[in-house]
Amino acid sequence: MTDRHLDEAARHLLALGVLLALQYTSFGLHYIGFERYAVVALVIAGVMVVISALVFMDLRRSLPVTRLVAVIAVLFIALLCLGVAGDVAYR
Repeated sequence: MTDRHLDEAARHLLALGVLLALQYTSFGLHYIGFERYAVVALVIAGVMVVISALVFMDLRRSLPVTRLVAVIAVLFIALLCLGVAGDVAYR
């Protein structure tokens, strides 16, 4: 394997580790009864989406149309998260 492949593999493993750590953090906050769990969980989910899009979807080297579709999908997820956050705030 070349150095480039090793660098990409290390980047993917690091991203996977960060994603797993964020997932377990969110899971743990739920069980300790954290008061603002919903807001923190939405922020964690947003960070996880960005990490997944940047590292695993490899958007840097994709076509502009593919990048546009990915950005639109992330924006729709952000709208969904804002709607959920607004619903939680008013209940």
